[in-house]
Formats: sequence, structure tokens, C-alpha cells
Amino acid sequence: MRFSRVTRSFTAGLMVFSMVSLSPMIALAGNTTTTTTSDANSQLVTNLVFSTSSDSTLIAGEVSTVNIRLYDQFNLLFSGNLTADLTASDGTVKSYPISGSNGSYSVTGLNPLSAGCYTLTVRENFNQYGKVYTSEGAITVLSSVATAQGNLVLNSSSLIKVKLADSNGNPLAGKAITVDASAVDAGNQSLTTLSDGTCNFSLTPTEMGTVYFQHGGQVVGSLAVAGGAGATVKTFGSLVLNAPSLVTGTLRGSDGNPLTKTTVTLDESGIAGSSQTYTTLNDGTFNISMTPTRLGQVNFLYGGDVVGSMTVQPTYVANPRIGANIFDNPSMSVAVAQKGWTSAQNIILTRQDVLVDAMTAIPLSKKLDAPILMTETNSLPDAVLSEIKSLKAANIYIIGGAGAVGTGVENLLKGQGLNVIRIDGTDRYTTAAEIAKLLGPAQTAYLACGYGEPDAIVGSVFAAEQGYPVLLTDSSNLPAETKTYLSGATTKIFILGGTGVVTPALEATLANNYSVTRLGGSDRYYTEQAVCENYFENKSASDEYPVFFASSAVSPKDVSGGTPDASALLAGSLAAKENGLLMVVPNDTLLDGVNNFLLYDKAYISQSTVVGNVNAVKEDLETQLKSVLSR
Repeated sequence: MRFSRVTRSFTAGLMVFSMVSLSPMIALAGNTTTTTTSDANSQLVTNLVFSTSSDSTLIAGEVSTVNIRLYDQFNLLFSGNLTADLTASDGTVKSYPISGSNGSYSVTGLNPLSAGCYTLTVRENFNQYGKVYTSEGAITVLSSVATAQGNLVLNSSSLIKVKLADSNGNPLAGKAITVDASAVDAGNQSLTTLSDGTCNFSLTPTEMGTVYFQHGGQVVGSLAVAGGAGATVKTFGSLVLNAPSLVTGTLRGSDGNPLTKTTVTLDESGIAGSSQTYTTLNDGTFNISMTPTRLGQVNFLYGGDVVGSMTVQPTYVANPRIGANIFDNPSMSVAVAQKGWTSAQNIILTRQDVLVDAMTAIPLSKKLDAPILMTETNSLPDAVLSEIKSLKAANIYIIGGAGAVGTGVENLLKGQGLNVIRIDGTDRYTTAAEIAKLLGPAQTAYLACGYGEPDAIVGSVFAAEQGYPVLLTDSSNLPAETKTYLSGATTKIFILGGTGVVTPALEATLANNYSVTRLGGSDRYYTEQAVCENYFENKSASDEYPVFFASSAVSPKDVSGGTPDASALLAGSLAAKENGLLMVVPNDTLLDGVNNFLLYDKAYISQSTVVGNVNAVKEDLETQLKSVLSR
């Protein structure tokens, strides 16, 4: 038996001799110092260290090799004959082969283990003391879990993403996963996870059942095949007979969440067509482009179930009338707002008995996406206040001074926690200029007679869609407020109305500084014909627009000093929102200006809506309008 020994270490070229009684030098990564093993006959295994963290943390079901480092009683690398045992938490012990030398050993062939805690024990087969010396290390075996993103639906091709992770949530990269789809008659697939632990596969199950994910011979996750019950398809757009149609659909599951990378079938048998399949995008949407040649219904199928449908519409559709039995302006304003808005941050509020303050407010309505509501001067109708609350408005823009909408109404609104902004001026010209300022500078402006409400309201719709203001003028003199606004960025002016409302002399004066175009005729109906035709002059024949019809009785002189019908103003705000057009009509006669435009330009018009009660626009006239537009 040797009682001492000598080890040799080399550091920076110097040879150092140390006796056994001195502290040994230990090899560290990155250090130039190296340590030799001691004499095997005198070594006792005393310390076990796992080579990496992955050697002490295994995954259930995998056949593993564990790499270790062994040290002797002198903290030097051990070399000798060893036996390896693995003890489970229930006391079960299994022995495994161990091989290696010079302190580096591998325990190989660990059988697929269940999740839990184990103790790895190595012991010397022989030492000079006749005793068995052992060293232990703890091994944790984690379970693996596969989670799936996507939906498997009967008879629908779906893209599924699977992520494999350990029970601590750490992704497992480069691991094999088996997709067992035999229960749904779709066979098996073998996959390998990427660096983030994920892998993708496509599957079209033809039977109801469950698809299982296996790793290491164990089932680590599953995904059930579902039918389409509870799913829905919501569409945006329309299918129009003999017209190229583009529809966007969104597929959502029964929980309301979008279903991504999933197949939807469009069943066109109802219009004598064949079926087409579409795959949803990452937001659950899909696009349909088609030209239906028959009227009828098409259905969306998902998982064998009908989850939505669309009806192929005629080229022209007459919508139900708005406000057929409403005979006051505030109630009509509520009806129009409810038709066009489900919520509105901003609302325009104006007096109900005179339209001059608000007749140029349609461009502001468009800019603010604000419905126009109407009130009595000194009291706010309950229905109007209720609609303001229903729309969840925050800002109220009052058009006109305190003589138009009283301070009592203003204070009531402020008491509701609303932010109130009043837009007013000394007269209708100033008010129009103040509205224009809110729109901002514009290179083009529309100019109407201050007493030509029909011209101003109809023109306001097209001005709104182009982002232009409508300003007011006297017949032959340009008011100072209007002149001030026009002297800014404006270079082009459209005059609304014939020479009877805006004189040729004023037109000539304006032409000295601006490019001027008159859109007018011998009456309000020929004027609106000119305005509409100008707007559609450069439009594509494939473009289609909704038209709104309303009473032309918009000024006091139209109703013998009574309350004008505000339906045209209200319909104008809705037309501007929907990028349509407004046409004012008498209550029972289809006059030439309106008839001419509809006959020659109806290819642009996909649908029409009458706004107003049955006295303002008679039912016989509504029938005539539908007849002219039908095709």
C-alpha cells in the first residue's frame, strides 16, 4: 500500500511538484491548468457530477444516455471499474451499463422512463480497502406535453401547429412526434420539432374521433375532430347577378374565435354552379371572387354543416323606406341615425324647424363620421337624448347660435358628461365658413346660394365624399366670410345652381381668381341632374352606388312658411357615409331632371332607399322610381 504519491501539473511552462498532503489542482473550463488522475489502486470514487444539465433532466419515454464526471477522495478525476444503478422513488432498482475512463463516463440504454425523481448510484467493483464506495446524483424525468393550435373538422382540410414542451414549459427541439390519425381514417404522420419545439401538419379527417400525438411511445396530447355545428361565417360584400362580385368572409368557431388555416366550402348548387373550397388566413378570413349568373342562395359548409349563406341579389335592389310613418324631424333624425350608425364618437345637433344653419354640415358629418340629430330650440326630445346615449357619443357639435339651439339644451348635454362644441356665426354665411374651417383648407370648394337649400344639400353629399366644403353666397355678392375662406388654399370653385340663383356677373368675378365650373339648370331638379352627372363623369362603368330619395321641400317657402322637411339633409349624411348620392324629389311627380339622370346613369346605381314619410314622397312615386331603376 502506498501512503503518498506525487502529481505533476504544468502551468505557464513551470513544473510544480506537490505532495499528497497539499490541496490538489482541479481542471476548470477555459483554464490552461490540467490535472491527471491518481493511481487507480488508491482511488475511491467519492463525487459524481453530471456533465450538462440535460444529463440530469430527462424526458419521459425516451431512451437516454447520461454523461457524468467522477472524482476521487482527492477531488481528482476517477478511473476504475464501476457499476451503475438507477433507483426510482418507489425503491425499484435497475442496473445499466457504464463505460468510460479518466473521469468521463456514460450510463447508456436507460429504458423509457416514467416521469418522476430517480437516484443514479455508481459504485466501485473493487478497491484496495475491500469496501464498496459509491457516489450518487439525482435525475429528474419530466413528462412531455403536446399542445395544438387549429381545428380539425370533419371533411375539411386543416393546418395544425403542434408544440412539444416539457412539463416545465420548455420547448423540446429536434424531437420525433407521431400523429396517430387512424381513429379518424386519416393514417399516421411522423414529424420532427423545430428549434422552438413546433411542427406543422395538414389533415382531412373523414370520420369523427380523436387524433393523438405520441412522443417516446407515450400519448402526450390529442385533438378531437368536430363538426361545423356552432361555427359561423360572417360576410362583407354582396353577390350581384351578372356582376363581378368580391366577398370577404370570416369563419369563427362556436367560441367566437377565428378559425385559421381551415377549409370552407362554398356550395353553389342553389345557383346551378359547382362547389369551391377556400382556406382561411391567419385572421380567419377568406375571399370569394365570382360572377353569379342566376338568382338564388349559396351556402357555406364547414365540417359538413351549413354555417352561413348569401343570396345572389338582382342588379338593382329597392330597399325598405326609412321613416314611412314618421312625421316630425327629430324622430326622423333618430331613424336615419339608427340605420347608418351603431355607435358614434361624434354627433351633429341642429334645430329641427330651420335648415339653413346645417345645410352645409354634411361634409362635416362625413369627416367626423357623425350622424345629424335634430332638436327643438329650447328642449331636447327624449328620443334624441336616448339615441345619443345609445350611440355612446362623447362629443356634440351644435350647429347655430343660442337662438337656434338654446343654452338649456347645451347645459343638459354637458350635464350628461358630454363635450359640447358650438359652431355658429352671425348669419348663415358665417356659419358655413366656420364649418369649412373645421374641415381644413381645400383646393376645391362648392359654392351655393344662401337661400338655395336644395342645391346646397344635394351638392354637399358629393363635396363630402371628396373632402370639400360647401360655402354660401348672395346671388350677386360674395360675403366677406366666404371670400376670406376662399382666399386661402382654394383654386377651383363649383357653383351649385343656375343663373337665377348665382348671377353670371358673380361667376365672371370669381373667374378672375379661380377655375370656375357651374353645375346648374333651370330648376333644382335639373341642377341636381347636372351635379350628379358631373360626379359620375369619370367613374368606371363597374362602379356602383346607392341612391337616396327624399323630399325637396327643404325651405320655408316650400311649405308655405311651415316647418321644412329635413329628410333630405338627414338622408344626405347617410348617403355621404355610404359613398352614395342624394336626389330630392317632389312628393308625387317624377320630373324630367330626376328621370333623365336615372334613365341614362342607372348602370351606376345598385340600390335605392326612400327617406321620408308617405306624404313627403308618395308611394306611387316610389313605385315609379323603382320602375325606372329596375334592370
